[in-house]
Amino acid sequence: MQTQFTESVHRSVLPEHVRNKLKIDAEYFRVSYEVDEEANMPPEEDFTPEFIKAVAESEKDFREGRYIHCKTKEESKALFESLWNEE
Repeated sequence: MQTQFTESVHRSVLPEHVRNKLKIDAEYFRVSYEVDEEANMPPEEDFTPEFIKAVAESEKDFREGRYIHCKTKEESKALFESLWNEE
């Protein structure tokens, strides 16, 4: 299965040859790309029973509405920083 991602990137992170081709003088650009998830997955036999159980519990929590939805990259970054800093 392929998943499509869209994100805003600053002009400076684009390769120089791409920046030179752009006719728009914008600071940020929206970039869409697809990731083939199956190509990046390890073999099924590498999944431990603990991992499979954790995924099942996570999916159940999601279905029951126990999750945090971040609307912006900044919200997501702040959430992960707070989680990493928990003791």
